[in-house]
Amino acid sequence: MIVVPLHHELDLLTAGKLNDDLTAVSSIEHMIVDLSQVTFCDSAGALPLLRARRRHVEAGGSVSVAGASELLTWLLAHCGASDLLPPAA
Repeated sequence: MIVVPLHHELDLLTAGKLNDDLTAVSSIEHMIVDLSQVTFCDSAGALPLLRARRRHVEAGGSVSVAGASELLTWLLAHCGASDLLPPAA
């Protein structure tokens, strides 16, 4: 298992690097994404999280999130991703 802390803004400008960073740890079976320091996220910023989840599930692993703000929780719910990216236990 690995905990990946994310910081600041997740948006179109940061999505490419975020996707690269999450791909770099895709060989680790279980990943928790720590969103407690994320100050902004739009749909472009959420996309790398969903891509990481797909890679992990296809490899038999899982991805969950921790520390999501109320706004980020709302965004994930309204784009249909809250079931795909469940809170970490």
